Amino acid sequence: MISKDIALKLIKIYTYICSQYQETLNSYCQRYNNNLKLQYSDETILTIILFAGSDQRYTRINTLC
Repeated sequence: MISKDIALKLIKIYTYICSQYQETLNSYCQRYNNNLKLQYSDETILTIILFAGSDQRYTRINTLC
């Protein structure tokens, strides 16, 4: 079970990514896959990358959280 602070941080990152993806990112980055049933959305993949990077201190996301 994850702590409430970590869960809130993950939710903040996900909502930020979703809003940015819908506004601008969807035209710049998308997966080219011939499989119509994607298991994970692009927003989910970007959230995992940013959350893992911030958790391991590779990147700082002070403006998001």
